[in-house]
Amino acid sequence: MRMKKIILIAIVLILPFFSCFSQELNVGLDYKLFKPEKYTYNTPLLVILHGYGSNENDLFDFSKGYENKFIVLSLGGPLKAGEGKAWFNLEFLQNKNFKYDYKEVELSRKKIQEAISKTCRQLVIDSSNVILMGFSQGAIMAYDIAFKSTLKIKGVLALSGLLLPETIKNKTVFSKIQNTRFYIAHGYSDNTIDVSEADKVNELFTKNQIKNVLFKKYQMPHTFCGDELRDIKSFLFKLVVKTK
Repeated sequence: MRMKKIILIAIVLILPFFSCFSQELNVGLDYKLFKPEKYTYNTPLLVILHGYGSNENDLFDFSKGYENKFIVLSLGGPLKAGEGKAWFNLEFLQNKNFKYDYKEVELSRKKIQEAISKTCRQLVIDSSNVILMGFSQGAIMAYDIAFKSTLKIKGVLALSGLLLPETIKNKTVFSKIQNTRFYIAHGYSDNTIDVSEADKVNELFTKNQIKNVLFKKYQMPHTFCGDELRDIKSFLFKLVVKTK
């Protein structure tokens, strides 16, 4: 009996060192996960949300080059969109407009919230130390989660996205994000979501006294550029310092 107890203790002690290679999560969505070989309860969770028609593999390379400062969870949308995935269906209209069903946004928000909560429980990390990074439709979801989920979000990187009117229909939601830090990035020549949408968000945040906002515009279409990638890395590293 004593020997069994010693073996059990040994397994518990060495398990964290192998978890980054062997552990699978049960989160209810397709995902890719990067974990530093050594992490603690306070290691931030960076959650990546892809754009319409893409998947959880698309932005996962963001986990590289961050010096093991983050656990990175890249999630895949629950709906099919061509050969890729989506968080909600879109019907594309003229002049960069689109139709959607906000009920699908709400359902995806709940799935993402559940996936984040399950990840934090299974990895034993702080669920209030979560950063969301979304591109395009993923940025739309990141805003919606920060404003309307029960999660306490530390930071949001909204890349080439917009804020849905339903997300802020109740103005009291602005009180929830007073301590959330935002990085808003958009391209001047965005051919999918007009840069004016980012201007609207920045103006709305200013009007509602949301002060922790870094707003940047770049000479690029609906994609990424080198300057933006450097700014993303800088923002994330500063956020890690501020959350210690």
